[in-house]
Amino acid sequence: MIELVVLIGRHRFASGAGGGVHPVLILLLVLVALTVVFALVFLARRRSPTPMRARVRRVEKPITLGGVGGMPVGVVELMVLRDRSRKKELQLRVSYPMTGDALPVIVFSHGTAGSKDDYQLLIQHWCSHGYLCIQPNHSDAGPLGGRRTPESFRDWASRPHDVSVVIASLNEIARAIPRLRERCDFEHIGVGGHSFGAHTAQLLGGLAARDPDGGTVSYRDPRVSAVLMLSPQGRGRLHRPDAWAEFSVPTMSITGTKDRGRNGEPYTWRLDPFELSPPGDKYLIVIADADHEFGGIPRSSAQFPYAYDEAVAGIVLEESVIFWDAYLKGDLEAKHALQTGRALPVDAPRVERRVK
Repeated sequence: MIELVVLIGRHRFASGAGGGVHPVLILLLVLVALTVVFALVFLARRRSPTPMRARVRRVEKPITLGGVGGMPVGVVELMVLRDRSRKKELQLRVSYPMTGDALPVIVFSHGTAGSKDDYQLLIQHWCSHGYLCIQPNHSDAGPLGGRRTPESFRDWASRPHDVSVVIASLNEIARAIPRLRERCDFEHIGVGGHSFGAHTAQLLGGLAARDPDGGTVSYRDPRVSAVLMLSPQGRGRLHRPDAWAEFSVPTMSITGTKDRGRNGEPYTWRLDPFELSPPGDKYLIVIADADHEFGGIPRSSAQFPYAYDEAVAGIVLEESVIFWDAYLKGDLEAKHALQTGRALPVDAPRVERRVK
């Protein structure tokens, strides 16, 4: 096509015996070249559509739990959002402290075949430190102790959309719960996740994923202030080594030396998000002898908010809340503790901390 334009231009705009090209044609060729370049960049790296705000369809009556350390926690065990853009009803669990104002938001993504009702040891701990916690049910959600199948992983792209729909609908969620109105800080939003949920959190933080056309797609949500990943995924079929090149959001990765991948990858595979992302506000916690369950955190429920290994679970609880305090509450002491590697005085020999 460009060659045709050149031939036409030489015929119409040639000047003098030398047959020089008219300046108008040069400008036209430059514009065509720029258009092609921008089109190729757009096709090679495109962004997913921005999810729209959803409408609250159903809200169960809130209940009050004892919480951690006697701090009562309000819970809506089931809220349903109607996402009209995807014709999907998204189930949520909403937990919040009964006292306090300016509550930052944490949206937590469950692992494969998990659900919004899991991870209550973690969620209640965060609520007791002044956070509003929202847990969506993704399409692969199952009952407590549910089993994962190869099909469980196929709808991975819907998961970051679920979280972004929640973020877009925060005002509607708060208005549906009387005790939450006027108590929330929607300017400071964290996204956390475990295992497959850590992958979801990475995508929202800026991890680039391959698309079927050979390019990459971004699910980055600029409203997300910080990302916490328990057992994150490393490079693989969906993610090249450069997939973390734009992963600039403050991040904490937590893994253990017995935390193997589902295909047998060693725990060192889970260090990729830390090692391959650009420096600045990145933290890595490696717990000696900890496995994928972190002492029982994933399957803890409201009826059984306990851990079978309190030492490992305690490290995750305390390190995570210090991270949230630093980046969602602007706590300078918490940030200093993270950056100097002195976040926890207990069980230090079991913990390797890295900062960049």
